[in-house]
Amino acid sequence: MEGTGRDPLGLSRVSDSLTNFLLPSIITTTDRARYYSFYTWAIADIQALREAKNGKVVFEEEFQRREAAFALASLMGRRTELPIVGVRAVEGALASPDEEDRLGTAFRVLPSNTTGGYGQYYGGCLHALGLVQSDSEGDLVVSPELGRRLAAAFAAATASAPYRAEGWQTRARVPKKTLQKSAKLYSLDALGGAEAEQERELLIQLFFDLDKSPSPTRPLNRQATLGLFLHLLRSCAESGVEVTRRTVDDDAIFWPHYYAGLEDGESGFLPYQTVPAFTGVQNFWRQFCAHQFLAVALEEFLAGVLGVLAAYPEGLPKASLLDEMMATGFIEDMEGVVGTPCGTPAALLAAIGINGVPGVDESIAASRRFHGGAAVNEWKVFWADDGAAETSLGQTFLVLAILYARWRGRSDDDTLLQVEQEAGKELWLGTMFPWLDGWTTDRPSWRDAVEALLDWITMRHEQVKFQKRKLDASWFEVANGRYIRQQDIEANTRASRHSNATTILQDLGLIEHAGLDDPLRLTERGNEVLNEVIRLRS
Repeated sequence: MEGTGRDPLGLSRVSDSLTNFLLPSIITTTDRARYYSFYTWAIADIQALREAKNGKVVFEEEFQRREAAFALASLMGRRTELPIVGVRAVEGALASPDEEDRLGTAFRVLPSNTTGGYGQYYGGCLHALGLVQSDSEGDLVVSPELGRRLAAAFAAATASAPYRAEGWQTRARVPKKTLQKSAKLYSLDALGGAEAEQERELLIQLFFDLDKSPSPTRPLNRQATLGLFLHLLRSCAESGVEVTRRTVDDDAIFWPHYYAGLEDGESGFLPYQTVPAFTGVQNFWRQFCAHQFLAVALEEFLAGVLGVLAAYPEGLPKASLLDEMMATGFIEDMEGVVGTPCGTPAALLAAIGINGVPGVDESIAASRRFHGGAAVNEWKVFWADDGAAETSLGQTFLVLAILYARWRGRSDDDTLLQVEQEAGKELWLGTMFPWLDGWTTDRPSWRDAVEALLDWITMRHEQVKFQKRKLDASWFEVANGRYIRQQDIEANTRASRHSNATTILQDLGLIEHAGLDDPLRLTERGNEVLNEVIRLRS
C-alpha cells in the first residue's frame, strides 16, 4: 500500500485542512528548526554562485554538495537524538572515506529526490513563509526581505566553520577533519550555540510572528497555536503533570482542549483553562479533536467489517455479513459500558440522556455529562484501561451517540459553524447528524442501523478510491454481491503536528532538550516568548 495512503474513507481531509489552518508551515515532515535557515542559505549561496558564473551552474549538483556536507557534519557533531534528513545515506557516506580520508558530498541524501529534504519536506513551507521563491527564469532564489536576512544570519553563524571559511561548498569531496571541525557551527544542533543567536532569534520571530498582532483578516493562528502550547506546558509544570514528546499529540491536545483538563496518573483529572488570548484557537483545536473521534469511530466500523470478513476468504453476501456483524455482541458491549439496556439506537440515545434531536441546552448538558473525568466519554470508550468498549461496533455506535449528544445542538458555537462552512462536502461530524437524527424520529432497529452504515461506508470507500485515482487502494471489494476483504485497517487519530512543533521549539531553545519520554519544560526564553505572544494578542 506504499503511496496509496492509509485513509480509506477520506477522513484525513478535514484533519489536514484544520492543521493547515491552525499550524501553517509546520507539517508532519518538518521537525528541525535549522533546516528552515540552512535551506534558505543554501539557495542564496547557489544564487550568488550562479550570478558570479553567469548562470553556468547546475543547481541540483550544488545543492546536493551543501546538503550532504551539512548532514555529515550534523551527524558527526550530533548532541541530541533528534532526526537528520537522509541519515541512512549519510551514515553510508561517513563510513566510506577515500584513501586521503575525504568524504564524498556529491550524493542525494534522499535517493528519491534531487533536492533532498528541501524537495521532499521543507520546500512548500519555505515558500509559504516567504523565504524563497522562483524568479522569472524558474530558478529558486531567496526573497529580498526575510529570506535574505535569514540566509545572512546563517552565513554569519557558520562563517568560521572551516567548511565555509575555506570554500569547500563547491567541492565534491571534503576532508573528514574539515567537516568534523565544522560541526560545532555548521550542523543542526549548532543552532543552540552562542554564534547562532541572531539566526535563532530570527527563526523565533518567524514562527511566532513577534512583529505582528492578530486582526480579523489576519488571525495569526500559528502564533496562537504555538503560544497555546507553551502556555499548556507552563500550566503542566505548575500542576506537576508530565507531557512528553512521545505523548504530546494526546496529552497536549485531547485532554486540555477537548475536555478542558490535564490528565495526571496520580491526581486524576485536573482542570485547565487557557488565557483569553488563546481561546479562539483552542476552540478550533476542540473541533480537530471531535473530528478525530469521528474518524476513529468510522474506521472502527470498517475494522469490524473486515474482522468478520477475515474468516471468509471467499467473501460473504450482504445478508450473511449483517448476520455475522449482529452476532459480535456489540449491543451487550454497549450495555455493559452505559449500564442500561440498549435494544435499539433510540434506546442508546435515551441511555445517555437524549430523547429527541438535541438543542443547545441538551448538548451543553451532554458535554458536562461526558467530561474528561467522567466514567464514560469519547476517549475512554476507545482507550481506557477499564470500561472501554471491547467490540469495534460497540465503540463506533457509542462514540457516534456521544458526539451527536455533545454537538448536534450547538448552533451557538461559532467555531463549529465555521468548520461546517470550510468542510463543505467533505466527511466531518455534521455529515452524520441527519442520519443520527433518524435514530429518534424513524427509530430503526440495530440491524437497520448497521446496514445503513455499511451501505454508506461502502459508497464512501468507492468514492475515495476513485478520487485518489488509485484503484488498488482498497480495503474491501464488492463483487457479484459478495463483500471480500482485501486488507486490515488499524483505526487511529491523525497527527496534530505538535510533535514536530516540539522538536522545533527545542531547537529554538524555548523548550528544554529532553528524551522521548522525559517531561517537556519551558526554558527562560520560552517563558519570555510566551509572555510576548500573550501581550501581542491581548
